[in-house]
Amino acid sequence: MRREEQTHRRQGKRKKLQQISRVKRILIFSLGGLLVAAAALLAALKLTAPPGEGTTPAAMEDSGASQPAAVESGQPSLTPNPDVMRNLAHEAQDVRFDKEGQINQPGIWGTELFFSAGSGSLDDPVLTRLYLYNLTTNKAQKIKETEIYKGEYYETLINDKWLIYLETDHGTNNYIYAMSRADSKVTLIKNCKNGKPKLRLYGDILIWMEQDQQEDKLYMVDLVSQENLPLFTFSDVATYGTSAPSIYGAWIVWSGPDPEPVSEDTVTSAIYYINLDEDIGENGIEPRVYRPDTYVHEPLFNGQYFAWIDTNKSFNATLYVAQPNTTPVAVASGISAYGLGDGFVVYGKDNGIYLYIIATAETCRLTDTTENGILPQVYGRTVIWQNKSIGGGRDVLRYKILTDEDLYPGGLPEGVEPYTAATTPAATTAAETTTQPPAGTTTTGETTAAENGTTTAAETTASEGE
Repeated sequence: MRREEQTHRRQGKRKKLQQISRVKRILIFSLGGLLVAAAALLAALKLTAPPGEGTTPAAMEDSGASQPAAVESGQPSLTPNPDVMRNLAHEAQDVRFDKEGQINQPGIWGTELFFSAGSGSLDDPVLTRLYLYNLTTNKAQKIKETEIYKGEYYETLINDKWLIYLETDHGTNNYIYAMSRADSKVTLIKNCKNGKPKLRLYGDILIWMEQDQQEDKLYMVDLVSQENLPLFTFSDVATYGTSAPSIYGAWIVWSGPDPEPVSEDTVTSAIYYINLDEDIGENGIEPRVYRPDTYVHEPLFNGQYFAWIDTNKSFNATLYVAQPNTTPVAVASGISAYGLGDGFVVYGKDNGIYLYIIATAETCRLTDTTENGILPQVYGRTVIWQNKSIGGGRDVLRYKILTDEDLYPGGLPEGVEPYTAATTPAATTAAETTTQPPAGTTTTGETTAAENGTTTAAETTASEGE
């Protein structure tokens, strides 16, 4: 065996010498040629080195290693490395709800969650019940159960005044309902015949994008007065009809065609936004326009910053953030689920949950490297996501309520105010008469008085989490 090994080694050395000789014959024509060869050889050695040992910026981007140059320039890494960033996973908790096996994405209001859930085969309607869950008390209340054929609930939204939900039969019946939290009265807002609309809520204003066979429309409804106002119409621009609008305070935001396209070969969009107190006059609606020179899908706004992705939720979408009429910052690539909180953007990538702190341009992680999380959502400082680290085929929600110390451990940056969670003002009473849905659809019927300031309805239950 030793003799064979020695022979093998000699043959290997001979081959290497022959290869080196051939390289020398090719590159020995000039001293410059030798220098080029040396540089190429050094580059080859660096590319074969382990990540972190002589890795080039391009190789770091591909491997997910940290990129100091990007941080110094204020641009975050588009491929964040969870091993080298600050970990904010401490004190994150699972939502202790075990009444159902499947849980849909919840609406969030402070420490309250409103969601649809159910159990059974995915071949049949599953999300057939509505629940209100309190993160402080770990108590769940069953609000309603569908009674329509193949009925399920989606688009659950919540604030201090309203519970909003969509009841659908996955056909031509897609009922938008609003339940007043003051007296549990339910009002049918509209039946959207052409598909499930994407709903957004702030205060007493509900907005949604509704697709039609000829055109798509952005609608706004005042839930107290029941006044319905079409804000914007898209004709022959089907892609923008699939993009959900957003609302924050008096601001309503949506995406649409770029009024001044960069070129015919590049598809760019504009972010249109209006202030309900300032931009609706005698001549109708006069939206403001922000042109970020990217395609825009589902823009969000928190009163200071926009956030959006540049494709219709494809696997290679890039997440951007920007103030109005400024150059956007690319936060991360490969993003489809994201949310805009108070001072940060949260997003899911590679089965992890991350947040980008806007004021400091820092990316942190909300899941440990051993955890799997998807579909993040946020309201204010409350972040919710699906915890996929737990087996058993059940949906488990996980959450963290972020503090100023979490986001700014070195103290508040200049211009950043201390965060104060919104208090719950007295609820607004809905219209005295409830609009009745068509025959055969669900109504609230009997209701009970509210307990401890939370909404109750027929067949309301409370269960203590373990």
